[in-house]
Amino acid sequence: MPQNLRAVPWALGIRDPVSGSTLQCAGLPGAQDTAAGKRINWDCNDEDGQPAGSGLGSPVRSDEKPWTVLYNPEGSSEVRRADVLTAWC
Repeated sequence: MPQNLRAVPWALGIRDPVSGSTLQCAGLPGAQDTAAGKRINWDCNDEDGQPAGSGLGSPVRSDEKPWTVLYNPEGSSEVRRADVLTAWC
């Protein structure tokens, strides 16, 4: 596997696990807060560019099924697993 595929992606496109809409998530530099014991690595916006939540930790990578990442919706304490549609490494 190329080295860059092991790195934490600098951006993600994910599917909102509740609404099914596509969210665009941009990487956050430097030290960040945590949620559910995981580092907040991405700020996610909806299709209108409005804040939608955060991507946590590192993606779970698989050759056989979509990658997934933990997602914390804006204003919620819930954490859900979301499918990664696109990853930029």
